Amino acid sequence: NSFADTGLKEKNSTNLVELFKVKAHATEHIKGIEAKLLATNDADQEELLVELAQSLLYYQDKHNKESDTKGATSKSVRLLSANGTSGKVSKVARSRGPYSPNIIYYKALNAYKKASKLSLNKNRIKYTRELSELTVKLQKKNELVQIFDELLQHGEDEKGIYLAHIDYADGLAKFKDNTAEIQYLSAIDMRTTVNGVEANFRYAKYLLEVGKLNESLSIINKFTFEDRKMYVHIALLRHKMMHLLKMGTREVDDEINQLRTTLSSSPFISYLPKVTGLVKNKFTNILGLPKAYAFAFVHNNEGDDSRGESKNIWVSTPPVGKIGLSSYLVNLAEVIYNEVRGEGQKTRYAVAWAIRNRATINMNGCDYYPGAEGHPNVNECRGAAPIYRDSDYSHLYSMYSCVIHGGTTDVGAAHSQMNDAHIEIENLISSGIIWEILYVIRGLVPDPTGPKLFLTGVYPDTNFFTGNPRGAQEWRRQNYCAEKHECKARLGNVGGNFLDIGNICPKDDGHSTDIFFWGRNPVPLTLNLE
Repeated sequence: NSFADTGLKEKNSTNLVELFKVKAHATEHIKGIEAKLLATNDADQEELLVELAQSLLYYQDKHNKESDTKGATSKSVRLLSANGTSGKVSKVARSRGPYSPNIIYYKALNAYKKASKLSLNKNRIKYTRELSELTVKLQKKNELVQIFDELLQHGEDEKGIYLAHIDYADGLAKFKDNTAEIQYLSAIDMRTTVNGVEANFRYAKYLLEVGKLNESLSIINKFTFEDRKMYVHIALLRHKMMHLLKMGTREVDDEINQLRTTLSSSPFISYLPKVTGLVKNKFTNILGLPKAYAFAFVHNNEGDDSRGESKNIWVSTPPVGKIGLSSYLVNLAEVIYNEVRGEGQKTRYAVAWAIRNRATINMNGCDYYPGAEGHPNVNECRGAAPIYRDSDYSHLYSMYSCVIHGGTTDVGAAHSQMNDAHIEIENLISSGIIWEILYVIRGLVPDPTGPKLFLTGVYPDTNFFTGNPRGAQEWRRQNYCAEKHECKARLGNVGGNFLDIGNICPKDDGHSTDIFFWGRNPVPLTLNLE
């Protein structure tokens, strides 16, 4: 993942949505990345390898009508060379062209494999979701097992190991391998219930799919009523299972109705399903649109971008029920997913609050973030944002849209801020992140980087337009020294294990697996706590 930094870097003006509309331009872009890889030292290749993989997969969805991997066997396509960018293929494969679906998936997989190995040099386990999905797409179970068994031997990145267990389990489950259960349980054992919400939800859904309904319900019942108020997908899955088991459902029906009432007053969400019985049909992915792949810091999916064609369309969400979500909320959740998916609940709240703080509070001339409050281009960006259907929240939506897209106004425009790459809606739901960002927007959970006294006295659930003056606006997964640190406050290592050194700039920017936060220097506050 990439991490939010100060806004002083030069912005890349490339618009990849426009670039990839022309097939020849797309292939030239891919060839350009491959050329850069050949001229770059191994230590600096990770970012380019990921860009190559994502470019290939975006090309596949944009220009190849054939979306499956029929015929992708070891006879037709040999594994590519170790650098993940080139390799010998058979005459059969060559006859289909260098950008046929089979070749693309193999190239993307091998690029991610090498990027993953480079990341391990920094004690980071990354790209586990992509590695799992591509090995399943290529029907390479042995490859899945080999990759993840190797990754799980590296014990220094606790958060990466947690995600590796989940994504390994999902891959094994798709191969109908019952050892998936071992991997799900390994992930669950690493976390408390709320910090391990994704592992618990995916395991419960797996048990439901293999017909173990009572076991599935026992996993979901670990979440308290208060937990289920936060994680709506947990409440909906519990509701579904109790109907399946023909249990008394008055209590769970009342719970869903309470959630519906609570969320009906929120921006960014339109409805919860009115379920009187079991919903049997399977739901399609986001808006019924085809998959899209995005590049770090570039949201190139025209389907769910808050500035694009679906700005006024409610997203219909699988896998447990239809829920109406704004594309703005989806984009916000994508940033959290890309930046801190493997973190615990508290750290994810902190990153969500940093986004809220950027949107609503400026840096008092200390620094600027493109698209954020106080930046010279903020009014231009907000003025160019699409007018949302709900006039009460239209300005709020434009504020968030400009922050998460780094001040850009067009789908596919590159920037140097938060990683807004497209994520499938099912992954945003399963991780629980989409609900966490909603609760932060509504002010229902405190900012972990700021004084609790301030937060408990100031934020009612109707306050959407106020940030925390003492909260974070910047973060990174390493012990780093923020630019202009003389007028910023280091807010520490929220929820991490790495030794925190207080409000002192470290001598060396050492890599770790924790998140470190920075914000404005403290300002005097007058609190009304009555």
